[in-house]
Amino acid sequence: MPIPLCLASLEAQPPSNIHLEAIEAMLASVPDLSDALADYQPPELAQLLDDFDVEVSYDKHERPLQLTATLALDTAPETA
Repeated sequence: MPIPLCLASLEAQPPSNIHLEAIEAMLASVPDLSDALADYQPPELAQLLDDFDVEVSYDKHERPLQLTATLALDTAPETA
C-alpha cells in the first residue's frame, strides 16, 4: 500500500496502543549513518541491513522500489 494511503488509513482509524513518547525515543536512538555508509564494506552493509531487518522489493514493470525496516522497542512503552 502506498505511504499516503497508509497514512490516511492510520489517521482515519488510529491504533489505540500507540505510545508516542516511546516511538519518538526509538526514532531518536537510530544513528545517522548517512556519511559512514559510503565507506562501509559489503560485510558491514550486510550486518546493518540484517540489524534493521531491511527488506527491498522492486517491480520491474511499474518501477517502484519499496524499502521496509523494522525497529523494535527494547523495553515496554511504560518504562521507556
